[in-house]
Amino acid sequence: MTAPRQVLPGRSYLITRRCTQRQFWLLPSELTNQIVTYCLAIGAARAEIKLHAICVLSNHYHAVITDPKGRLPQFLHWVNEYIAKCVNASYGRWENLWASEPPNVVWLVDDAAVLDKLVYCLANPVSSGLVPHGSQWPGLRTSPRDVGGTGYEVLRPPIFFRENGPMPVSATLAIERPAICPHLSDAELADHVQELVARREAEIRDEFVCSGRRFLGVKAVLRQQPSDSPNTIERRRSLSPRVVAKSKRSRVEALLRLKSFWMGHREALLLWRAGDRDVEFPAGTYAMRVFHGAACASGSSP
Repeated sequence: MTAPRQVLPGRSYLITRRCTQRQFWLLPSELTNQIVTYCLAIGAARAEIKLHAICVLSNHYHAVITDPKGRLPQFLHWVNEYIAKCVNASYGRWENLWASEPPNVVWLVDDAAVLDKLVYCLANPVSSGLVPHGSQWPGLRTSPRDVGGTGYEVLRPPIFFRENGPMPVSATLAIERPAICPHLSDAELADHVQELVARREAEIRDEFVCSGRRFLGVKAVLRQQPSDSPNTIERRRSLSPRVVAKSKRSRVEALLRLKSFWMGHREALLLWRAGDRDVEFPAGTYAMRVFHGAACASGSSP
C-alpha cells in the first residue's frame, strides 16, 4: 500500500511525470509546446501554485514549484489530465499517455535543495545528452533567468478545447521567484541561477568529451517518432526519495515529521474504518479530508 502524501501549505517540490513505456509523446513541436504551456498556466492559476522552473523533455517533464495553499493534488490532477487529453487528441490516439506509476513528488526541505533542483531541472536537456546547451532545447524550458520572475502568454491550443467553451482564449504562464536567498534581489538571484546552470552544463560537456560521447542534437531529436523510446535500459526498483535537503539535520527532521504523519494517519484511518467519524487526522491529510469530509488538524509547512 502506498503511503499517504502529506500536503501542507508552503512546501516546495520537484515534480516529475513520465510518459508510458518511456515513449516520446511529449516530443517538441509548436503544438505540443503550446499544449503543455497552456495546461500548466491554467492548472497553476486554478490551484494557486507558484511555478519556478519547467523543463519538458520528449518523454517526461520536471517542474520546481511551491504550493502556498496546500492544493498540490488538484494541480497535478488537472495538469496531467488535460495535457494527456490534448496530446492524445493531437495524435489521434486514445491510450494512456502517462506511465502507470504516480507522479514523483519530492519535498524540497531547505533553500539549498530548492536551488539544487532548479539547476537539475534546467540542465536536464544537457545531462540527458540531447543538446550541449540548455538554451538550444526546442521543447518547453524556462530560462534560468526567469527564476527572478516573468510570464509567458500562450493561446489556447486549437485542439480538444471547444472554441466557444469555458476555457480562456489565452493564459499567462507565470514564473515566480522561489522564497530562497532573501539577501539577493530578483536580478541577483536570476544571475546566480544562470551561473550555476552554465557551470553544471559545462561540467557535463567536459564529461562527454572525456568519455567520447556526443550529444544527440536538435535535428536528430526532431527526427524521432512519438512512439519511439530510448535505447538505454531503465533502472528498476531504485530508491524514490520523498525529501531532499542539503542539511543532514534538516533531512532527518523532515523524515521524522513524515514518519509521525504516516503513523498518525494510520491510527486515525483504523478508527475511521471502525466507525469513528469524529476522529481527527493529522495536519496535511488530503484525500480523507477532501473526498470523505474527515476532520483534519490545521498546520503549515515548518
